[in-house]
Amino acid sequence: MANFFLKRLAMMVVTMLCASFLVFAVCEFTPGSVARKSLGPFATQQQVDLLSQKLKANDPLLVRYGRWLGVLVGAIPDPLQDPTTGLNFQGSARRPVLRQLRLLHPE
Repeated sequence: MANFFLKRLAMMVVTMLCASFLVFAVCEFTPGSVARKSLGPFATQQQVDLLSQKLKANDPLLVRYGRWLGVLVGAIPDPLQDPTTGLNFQGSARRPVLRQLRLLHPE
């Protein structure tokens, strides 16, 4: 009985790792850089380059996946939400859009 549960647990872990790698691959291989997708269309190229450097987007694929998995489980702080990294981009790309929406639909 314990052998059955251990096999099921192992298969569950393998399935979760495969699913997380699939989600990571879809995020990585969609058109546009990860930094551009995170910052949005209104970010300057300098901001995109800075975020790419901070996210270490030029590292090998498996290294980026390991880092992404660490952020996913909470072992590594998210560089987009960690104030110690100096990235103040959280939500800055969305502000112009929100301003436009407020102009179209005032309260």
